[in-house]
Order: sequence, then structure tokens, then C-alpha cells
Amino acid sequence: MQVIINAEVWFRNLDLAWPEWLFNDAQGVCLAALPPADRPADYPQLLAAAAALFGGTPKSLAKRASEHNLLIGQALAKANKVQVDWRLSEQVMTLERFKRDFETSGSKTDFVAYFRDKIIERHRKGKISDTTRKNHFSTLNALAAFRAVVPFNTLTTEFADDFNRYLEKNVNAVNTRWCRHRDVKTYLAQAKEDKLRFDDPYRNFKNRDEPGKWKPLKTEELAKLEHYYRLCGAPHGAPPHPGQVPLQLLVQPAPGRPQAHRRQQGGEPGADVQGP
Repeated sequence: MQVIINAEVWFRNLDLAWPEWLFNDAQGVCLAALPPADRPADYPQLLAAAAALFGGTPKSLAKRASEHNLLIGQALAKANKVQVDWRLSEQVMTLERFKRDFETSGSKTDFVAYFRDKIIERHRKGKISDTTRKNHFSTLNALAAFRAVVPFNTLTTEFADDFNRYLEKNVNAVNTRWCRHRDVKTYLAQAKEDKLRFDDPYRNFKNRDEPGKWKPLKTEELAKLEHYYRLCGAPHGAPPHPGQVPLQLLVQPAPGRPQAHRRQQGGEPGADVQGP
């Protein structure tokens, strides 16, 4: 199948093999699909020759031709649907977008398929790292285990609650469940950007996490840490050696958490500094 968009050409192999003399190039179908009156006069002889060359019988070849014509028709219908969808979206069609939608047509109706295809696409384009790709696939696997197919038109506010109940039964860590919901919301947002229509299942859902289990350092423990740090090659007031992490980086709180240590009167660190 040949697709031409903005002078760019894409040849899509349909993985079909058929004798050349039994195919009508002008109409793009096997001769068996044509009315008998439109077939060549020597069609029976051509069919018999193909049967002798490729095996089988003229009847079995005619059946295979019918199946091939069906596959060709499905591919053409799929290509036309992609074109119509883009026209209705009032967006600019490019060959890259056409190829993506043609190869992933199921992702237009099923969120699980969309999720999978979008992870692959974003990773291929360098928008997410290998680690993020792995984490997102972990969330996708959890979603697929919950429901193998999630049509976009079934996404209601009950979906988030149902998925959360499933996670509560199968995932012990609260923050892991939080990450699963976050990833699902990320790809729902991607679907919105791609002009897919559905109700927001997280509209009334509150994603819950919990603080990490940080153990605060006592003042004397911090002093011992600083002393050990200096023994490792950082004299007081001197810059650290190349490759050595500054001490203040070792006692930074987790991202998104409030600053844990404070200075008391006199400028000395307080006793509630959190460890790394």
C-alpha cells in the first residue's frame, strides 16, 4: 500500500504474496474479486497455472484471493479512517502522524493500548528516560492486570476509585500506589492533548501519599559527621576535593519536603537536622 502526504511517500507492506498475473494493478484487487465478465478471457488457464506452480487447487486459490482482498480492503478502510479523524480534528496531517495513527489505531479507543503506544513513542523521541520508561511500563502492567481493556468511553469517576481499591489489595506501599495514579493521570493528560474525548476519571479523586521515614540527626551526631567529613580530606573552610560531595548536600531534605534543619540563636545548626 502506498501513502503520499505532502509529497512524502510511505510504502506499507501488507505482508501479502500473490501471483502477479492474478492481480489487477489498476483496481488494486485480485482478479477473483472482479465480476467474471471483467476478468481476462484466459482467467481459468491463469488460475490453473498458479495452482500448478504454488500448489493447491484453483478453488483453494480463489478462496485465498478472497481473503487477500478482504485484508487489502481493511487496510484501505483503516487508512481512510485515519485521514477522516485528522480532518475532523482540524489539525495538520503529517506523514509521521499518519504512520503513528495507522499502526496504533486501537489506541484511539482503548486507553490501555494508548498508554502502551504512548510510552514507546515518548521514549523513542527522547521525552522520557530509560528509567522512566521502565517505571511507566510497571504502571501499565498494573493497569492491564486491573483491566486488560479500558475503552475511553468507559472512563468515569468510578474508574479511579475502582483502580485504587485494586491497588490497595495488591500494592502495600502507599507511595507506590500514589505513583501508579500519577502515571495514569500523566497519560490521560497526553490523551487530552491528542484530542481524544473522555470524562476525567480523576476529577473527584484525591491521590494520597505519606512522608518518607526520615530519622533526624542529633546535634552531636551531626558534629561527628562533620568531623569525619573533614578527616576524609576537607579542611575546615576549604573547598572539597574534586568529586567530593559538599557536606550541606548530605543533609539536604528530600525534594518537595520542607527544610528540616534550622539555625538556633548563635548560628549553630539545630538538633532536628534530617539525615540523607
